[in-house]
Amino acid sequence: MKIVFGPGSASHPNLHPDSLTDIREYVTGPSPVDGVYFNRLVTNHFGGTAALSDGAGGVDATTLLLRGMKNVAVVDASLIPTNVTAHPVGTIMAIAERAGDILAARWGWW
Repeated sequence: MKIVFGPGSASHPNLHPDSLTDIREYVTGPSPVDGVYFNRLVTNHFGGTAALSDGAGGVDATTLLLRGMKNVAVVDASLIPTNVTAHPVGTIMAIAERAGDILAARWGWW
């Protein structure tokens, strides 16, 4: 087993990636409450590549259309401006729910 740090990860000079003991120590650590552990691994769920903005290349928040393109709607994690602290599926589902209303109204479906 070996741990590999991806781009953007903080460097860990005292961690030996080939050492299972070091990996276990890094991944879990004691919290202020005895017997409770937390995960220190950073998981990258990329987003924020199509920001809601008024500028060129941005996405119009009222229509979800990509500025500068014709009829290209953006409805995915790229609308999330920063990493969420949990798995992003809930945030993406909320975006999709709202996007359904926005796009249906735009196309006159209700």
